Amino acid sequence: MGDVMANKTEKLEKQVASTMREQFELWIKRDAPSACFDFGENGDYIVPGLQNQFEAFCTGVILNTNEIESELNKKKENQMTHIEKHINLLGMRVEDRVTGFTGVVTSVGFDLYGCIQAVINPGVDKEGKLQDQTWFDVSRLALMGDNPVIDRPNYESGRQAEGKQGAADKPRMMKP
Repeated sequence: MGDVMANKTEKLEKQVASTMREQFELWIKRDAPSACFDFGENGDYIVPGLQNQFEAFCTGVILNTNEIESELNKKKENQMTHIEKHINLLGMRVEDRVTGFTGVVTSVGFDLYGCIQAVINPGVDKEGKLQDQTWFDVSRLALMGDNPVIDRPNYESGRQAEGKQGAADKPRMMKP
């Protein structure tokens, strides 16, 4: 019975140590994204001073884990806020500050290189002919009102969020 309890205790200590290492490394990566976390034969960090920082971290001298978790959650919340801000451009009347081009945002794109752009649809000309839509960086756009021209799709839940409704899925009344 004593051996079983000792093994369980040892496993638990390893799990806690692993979690502490992960949290410590996340904490270090905040300020040094390319930090090296290699270990020596004895299991200590090989970068000078890093093992001492880890030990101080584990004892709570540097920062407790609740503060790290709180900081990571705040970062995640801020990122979502920015994404939502861009998504909320959909349906809004905007003007490009550089060219004066105006219209309604019909699409927002996030690309691999960090650009966030919106497609602006200017509507129809005097003859009723649809004009060309154009992509603009969102940082160049100024809102021309407070409300979208139509309701936005719900990307949080429902058919759009699940990817089950889009341009190919027209309402039944629209299908031939």
